[in-house]
Amino acid sequence: MTMDPIPLEDLALLDVLHRVFQCDDSVPIEPEMKQRLIESALVEETDDGLRLTDAGVAMCKSFRHRIEADKRAAMIIGQRG
Repeated sequence: MTMDPIPLEDLALLDVLHRVFQCDDSVPIEPEMKQRLIESALVEETDDGLRLTDAGVAMCKSFRHRIEADKRAAMIIGQRG
């Protein structure tokens, strides 16, 4: 039994959303990516900069749950095999 890894695109999106949440401007978000995030309603632009929307927060939680579930599944598979 094998598990499909989380796609790199999803991990990159989680990283960008996390940087928005942390207000981390150390690595700027490219204008095209910023526009895509706004259009997909994951972030919104405010006077203070970018902010996660409720959908953005939900996506972060979903990714984190997936990562944790994958870790647990890998541990169980490792114990069995």
